[in-house]
Amino acid sequence: MALANSPDHQLTNSRFRHSGWIEVVTGSMFSGKSEELIRRLRRAQIAKQKVQIFKPLIDNRFSEDHIVSHSDMRIASQNVRNSDELIRCVDKDTEVVGIDLTAGAARAPSVVEHQLHRARERLVGPVVEIGASVGN
Repeated sequence: MALANSPDHQLTNSRFRHSGWIEVVTGSMFSGKSEELIRRLRRAQIAKQKVQIFKPLIDNRFSEDHIVSHSDMRIASQNVRNSDELIRCVDKDTEVVGIDLTAGAARAPSVVEHQLHRARERLVGPVVEIGASVGN
């Protein structure tokens, strides 16, 4: 317990709390992107990090309220209409944000760029995980 209360530990801990990064899982169709995204988000949940997971409202192929892989791995998610709504829905204490982009959204560079820009602009603290297909 002494280490957790030491000034060095608190300084290090606060430094990491206010810096984040973006990880993008990409690949062709059926390459395991959704499985990898789900795996990473589950690992964060197991590590007791606060995780929020989002997918586009229009993506209801396998489930209304889960990200689902072709091998039927699934994880609960929240639907959002657009990236502005997504940003508004992220709680201040969230440590990991998971975003599953549909194949159509991933093929539109402006959508992905907007997601990344908004994440960098507003979500300074959390890790942002994005699953996206690579277009032809």
